[in-house]
Amino acid sequence: MLDLTSRIYEAAFLSDLWQPVLHDLAGAVAAEGAVIANISDPAIPYIASPGVAALYDEFLRGGWLQNNAKTKALLSQPAGGFFCDADHLSDAWMAEQPVYRDFYWPRGFGYAAGTVIESPNGDRVTISIEKKRGERGLDRGELDLLNDLRPHLARAALLACRFALARIEASLEALALAGLPAASIRADGRVIAANAPFSGIVDQATIESQDRLLVRHREVNQALYALLAQARQRSAEGAPPSRSFPIPSRPGSLPAVLHLLPVTGAVRDIFVSAAFFVVITPLKRQAAVSTDILRGLFDLTPAEARIGQSLVEGATIKETADSFGIAVETARSHVKSILAKSGMSRQGDFVAAISALPQMHGGADLRR
Repeated sequence: MLDLTSRIYEAAFLSDLWQPVLHDLAGAVAAEGAVIANISDPAIPYIASPGVAALYDEFLRGGWLQNNAKTKALLSQPAGGFFCDADHLSDAWMAEQPVYRDFYWPRGFGYAAGTVIESPNGDRVTISIEKKRGERGLDRGELDLLNDLRPHLARAALLACRFALARIEASLEALALAGLPAASIRADGRVIAANAPFSGIVDQATIESQDRLLVRHREVNQALYALLAQARQRSAEGAPPSRSFPIPSRPGSLPAVLHLLPVTGAVRDIFVSAAFFVVITPLKRQAAVSTDILRGLFDLTPAEARIGQSLVEGATIKETADSFGIAVETARSHVKSILAKSGMSRQGDFVAAISALPQMHGGADLRR
């Protein structure tokens, strides 16, 4: 057990070590496997030992995370130890719960012991030890062993959380050195951390009550939160989206572009629910914007970019159609596509936002 305790602390420094630690933790109590997950944010990847990796891949893809009576039962227990469902939940009750009846039981699983660890940033991390249904639940000696290890697991989670926050803050500081206001946000738009330049863009964006990011342009703010909602719903289907949102100027304030960038790689951590970096670049007004910039910002086709540029330059849809030798209905169809890709509902909003963008040169890639 001393070796396992040491490796628990090593995993706090090197996240790749969590999987073998979970494997040995499960093996110590004759279980099939173990999983650790941040239940505060379903978009955050979980870590599972090999014995239950396929099970939890299927669990996530099947949407069971949102219909999990087992986790709800765990959360209802007093904090501080491992909770064994076989000791507190009857077979009759479990038979009525879809997650047991339709997911765990048909796959041969059925008994588990779990605990909840509160992270310093307010997230809740669960560790679940999974046993096959044909085996007995965990006995008192096995639960005692898990509870002896729990303080070490909790301290390791605390260290891992602090290291993860430090990596996020280092990324934000690097952006600050480049003069870029930036913040890290959860999948629901709550701000985890922001750099010093971010406090200087209150005309474009700010942090409101409950730490929620607020963009000071209603339609851009709505489009941002709609994209975040879509990202949460698609969390099991692949990489999160990235996108750029033009923020039109207001009296006394510069226009800006908000870039939403997914947190990936070493910065993406199970113990801190940072889902995106938000980088906001205030801009100086220019006379025109190139078709290359329009294509890069919104993944427009060449034809859509030319039509968008024409509208920004003041032409009507009919004038644009005439100048390109296309039907008015064809031009309107292109405009509908432009608005859909830019996240704006009205042509006037698109024109107002894009007219604020500068003429940019070089190889900047702002595509989604």
